[in-house]
Amino acid sequence: MNRQLILGTRALSITQETIAPIQLSRSLSSRTNTHDRNGSNNVSHVGEWLEFLNNNAETIPSSIVKSKHGQSSPRSLKTLTCRAPIDALEQFVPQEVLERVKDSPSHYTRGSDAVVTTSNRTTSANANRQDCIKKIRDILREIAKDIMAEASRKPPKQLPKKPPTKLPEAEARRRFEEQKRQQRVAKVHEKIVRGREERIQARGPRN
Repeated sequence: MNRQLILGTRALSITQETIAPIQLSRSLSSRTNTHDRNGSNNVSHVGEWLEFLNNNAETIPSSIVKSKHGQSSPRSLKTLTCRAPIDALEQFVPQEVLERVKDSPSHYTRGSDAVVTTSNRTTSANANRQDCIKKIRDILREIAKDIMAEASRKPPKQLPKKPPTKLPEAEARRRFEEQKRQQRVAKVHEKIVRGREERIQARGPRN
């Protein structure tokens, strides 16, 4: 049985096969939110969602995307701007992905709290809308890929510390003799200073 979803003046037919992927996407997103509340750094659910997104175009349903034409110039009348509100995406997209997209000013507008794309590839509003929706999915897909790549990146390998290098025998002997010489010089200097002070004291104060 088909359901009818009215979007603007266009009716979208959603079959049971389309609804099932959306429900599974919500399930993955719910698991993501549970991981977040528990403070886990495990991003395996992002990988599951990414694999699911690659295999199911309707993981992020087009019905949540709002669109309108520009009105400032004849050229902008052909340009369609689409917005996917973050609060609507939360039930379909892992929280880590949404947090990352908020740090991308080229894709996210803080004022409307939405992922924004534009398209003027054709004169068909419907074709431009589909292009916008594809761009939104591609943006989220690339962010998820980056998260997975960072998680799989191994920490830099730490090389074992080298043991202290043993000095050659001649160099060790030279350093030892130099140390003894400095000690002898210090003792002689100390003896000279002490003798000078004793002579001054024996001479008594000057009148």
